[in-house]
Amino acid sequence: MSFSNTRLIAFDLDGTLLKEESVLELLKLQESPAKKLELAKKIIYYTKEKAIGAATEMNMLSSMLSGMEAEKYRQRIDSFELMQGADYVAKKLKKEGYALAILSDGFLMVANHVKRKLNFDYVFANELEVKNGILTGKLITPYNEKMPYSGCINHNLCKRKVLTDLCRNLKVELKDVVAVGNGTSDICFLDIAGKSIGFNPNSTIEEIADVSIKSNDLKDILPHIIN
Repeated sequence: MSFSNTRLIAFDLDGTLLKEESVLELLKLQESPAKKLELAKKIIYYTKEKAIGAATEMNMLSSMLSGMEAEKYRQRIDSFELMQGADYVAKKLKKEGYALAILSDGFLMVANHVKRKLNFDYVFANELEVKNGILTGKLITPYNEKMPYSGCINHNLCKRKVLTDLCRNLKVELKDVVAVGNGTSDICFLDIAGKSIGFNPNSTIEEIADVSIKSNDLKDILPHIIN
């Protein structure tokens, strides 16, 4: 499908299109979930404090899913709840002629689930390795080529590079892109888009986004996209 000369909306996944933080929800399926969640939250905290790198964070969190049955993993993903209004927003934007993309430094199976439910056009995410029906805990990172910038925190998936390449392939100018996200990993693609929207943003995103929206309903982004 070609979207030449068509505008593009690029979305983060967790906390933007999905209500849940997917990796934390998946860890609840493991043995001793309370201990694993406590450790995961410490890892996330130390990443925010820059004591460990963002790529290391995701590798550590992924390793904690080692040994989980892939079918159990898939079943939990199927029950993930979309952000309120996400279905309406996707249909409305598609009707208006926008191409829609998910850019996530999380897991491809989660992102693909949302892509199918919302009829998005493109999805970019990392993969969890599966062998003999079991998660190995290894993170496969097909989009780890970086486009460094001042303040880059080196995620396994560089959203800046992915968005730039997607725009080049679609012949869409970055000025015609709207980027929607909420967390620190979204800085690198929010600040190159023509318009950036922080949806329930953290303080860092609130400072750099063109628009910041605090809401439980994703539909509240539409007035800032469609005139």
